[in-house]
Amino acid sequence: MSARPLYPFLFALYLAAAFAAENRAMVIRPLELGRTAALALAVALLGWVLSRLATRDPHRRAGITLLVVLAFGAFRQLRIELSPWLPELLHGALPAFVVWSALLAASALAVARVKPDRSLAGVTRFLNLTSVIALAFPLVSLLGGRGSAQPGPASQPDAELPLDLPLPDAPPLPADAPDIYLIVTDQYTGSELLRENFGYDNRPFERALDSLGFVTPARPRANYMMTTLSLASMLNWTLLDALADSLGRDHRDEEPLHRLIESNRAVRLLRGLGYRFVFVPTSFPATVANRWADVTLEPPALVGARLVDRWLEPTPVGALLEWHCRRTRCKATGFPYEIESADRVEWKFDQLARLARADEQAPRFVFAHLLMPHAPYQFDADCRRREPWWPMGEALLDPETAAAYLAQVGCLNRRLLEVASAIRAHSRRPPVILIQGDHGFGRIVRDRVGRSVLAPAELDPAQVRERLSVFAAYYLPPAPSDPASALVPYDSITPVNLLPLVLNRYLGTAIPLQPDASWWSDNPHVYDFLPVRMSDTPFAAATRPPARSR
Repeated sequence: MSARPLYPFLFALYLAAAFAAENRAMVIRPLELGRTAALALAVALLGWVLSRLATRDPHRRAGITLLVVLAFGAFRQLRIELSPWLPELLHGALPAFVVWSALLAASALAVARVKPDRSLAGVTRFLNLTSVIALAFPLVSLLGGRGSAQPGPASQPDAELPLDLPLPDAPPLPADAPDIYLIVTDQYTGSELLRENFGYDNRPFERALDSLGFVTPARPRANYMMTTLSLASMLNWTLLDALADSLGRDHRDEEPLHRLIESNRAVRLLRGLGYRFVFVPTSFPATVANRWADVTLEPPALVGARLVDRWLEPTPVGALLEWHCRRTRCKATGFPYEIESADRVEWKFDQLARLARADEQAPRFVFAHLLMPHAPYQFDADCRRREPWWPMGEALLDPETAAAYLAQVGCLNRRLLEVASAIRAHSRRPPVILIQGDHGFGRIVRDRVGRSVLAPAELDPAQVRERLSVFAAYYLPPAPSDPASALVPYDSITPVNLLPLVLNRYLGTAIPLQPDASWWSDNPHVYDFLPVRMSDTPFAAATRPPARSR
């Protein structure tokens, strides 16, 4: 093996290839993979050029370059780990970038001054060989073509789930089993809190749904205040205490939640019974792709086009874009993840409305996570487009933000009525349509690492109630076995019990219901659950569970 210091560049390519392999459920175009690899090499080349300022020795320069490559990829994790120890002033994107640069420079100088007892050529040869072996693994995965946007039954994920979630017993699928549409709206506050906190009257929308046969529970609320937690709980009809016990309350990685969302119990049960799974992806990391899907609805021009953006988002480049976003009101970039264009949002509504027209012999389970009325605000109440705006920080408390949020609620209502009407009108079998909010708005001021600025005990009770209040509306036709009556959910239902009620009613399962309780947690300690009482004093220190160890 050559002693030329090639390993920093090979490790840079490894990071890009490994990221692509991890996201191989997307259709990754060669051009997108090439752009990502080129950017990774550019980072290594920049490190090589800058290392000349510290040393002329090529082996030490290679070590500094590798340090730059690794620090570039680990930027977000370093930012999260350091945030509890830094003053609030340093939590912003630009200060975080400055601190990261200073730490990197100090580490590079330390590497430059290392005085080894022997030549570094042997270390270089070893790292060259190691980098070649490391790079081979993701390349084999990518060249093997595993995964696609529409993988079907042959490409089921084989990742081990972080929780033991056995499937319930179910009788054979009835011939007239309903199509099930689960439409999750993001950050849609319930009507009662919209009226109390914003003076917004959502009753016209509810009356329009009532005329279509929907049931709108009076006081539905979320089990959790974050999307990943809410989806993982809802799709697996389980509360997440066992996951927190297993991982530990100080665990910070949301990847176990992503696995629970992708390989959820609802999909595994329904596909096992003969349902076809139709997945509507988003730009949100937890629902960007699903390898269980029989059909993935995404505009062909957009499939696989997000690899570079997703790779750059947690890096220093993402932090600089975040800083730029704050200065320009996010008109030029989409923080904290790539925004969905207005074209793509409208395309998805149109496709959902057309789904029922498709001639399908098997029943369908359709899961659509809609990033509305969540920011960015791109539509007015009549669904006319506006320049995308993503308010952050103190801007969340401004009347302008409230007005933009309510306008997007109005547009979402308009499009949901179109979708619901089309599904009812054109379905070959009576459909079940579940419109379910994951959590409410809450107007929680967040720092640049995504955490709430205020500790839970300092949050206004109105913020807590608003965040945990959700909109829900369900179209639940009579069950085939009991055509005389339809399922009527109770007024205080929470998402964890929605699918059990539906599956028990229409498919004959006997899934036990969970307590309709709510918990609060926030980044970076997403598993540090604090029980919530929907009252004037939502948090009580005495109710906090003891600290769990990893």
